[in-house]
Amino acid sequence: MPTKSRKQKGGKYSKKSRRHHKVQSTVGNILPPIDVRSPKDIPGFMKRVLAGPVTIVLVYADWCGHCVEFMPKFKSMIRSPERTTQVASIESSMEKQVKDALQKNNSQVKPINVEGYPTTLIMDNKGNNLKTIPRDSLSTVLKEGGPLAEKSIAKSPIAQPPIAQSPIAQPSPNMQQPPTASPRNIQQQPPTASPRNIQQQPPTKNKPLTPLEELDSVRLPRNVNHVGGSLYKKLIVGLKRK
Repeated sequence: MPTKSRKQKGGKYSKKSRRHHKVQSTVGNILPPIDVRSPKDIPGFMKRVLAGPVTIVLVYADWCGHCVEFMPKFKSMIRSPERTTQVASIESSMEKQVKDALQKNNSQVKPINVEGYPTTLIMDNKGNNLKTIPRDSLSTVLKEGGPLAEKSIAKSPIAQPPIAQSPIAQPSPNMQQPPTASPRNIQQQPPTASPRNIQQQPPTKNKPLTPLEELDSVRLPRNVNHVGGSLYKKLIVGLKRK
């Protein structure tokens, strides 16, 4: 179809400029849908994902009959002025390159998991695959997904900065500290003697007494009279002098 032209002053003609108008939405800056069919489309896809708050992604294959049947309905839904989410579609041959781009942007990203075609899924602004969307619920998600995502982000707890801890006083180098006992300085105490370690000493034998000691140790009987007793004692004293 030929492009319409208009006549300008001086008899010259110029082509009409076609401008793509962005969908008006109450949620952020909603960009036009993008269809990723070649590597040059990946930067535009990443721009929509990062703009968020969420992106509806359709993964399809050109050879898939169900995809060909669903595509007109999909294009009709994403043209709605009530759309509150970003929209992108990915042809199956570009799946791996899109995954690599998401992984490069976020090393901990939850990758796209496609088990069949067509697959519609919702993605957050970090590239994480949140969940698969049933096709009969797609229209509702396109209208309400953006506000719901923003409410969820607003309710999420904000990370609090760590509380500064007071520094622990360190000892000055001039402060003398008591020397710690090293194993060499520790005096070994003798082990306490246990009953088994106590050696039984042999009983001491009494030394034999000399005749004088035997005589001195003899006690006088009570029936010895006083005179005999005194004589007996004089005998002992005399023997000691010798």
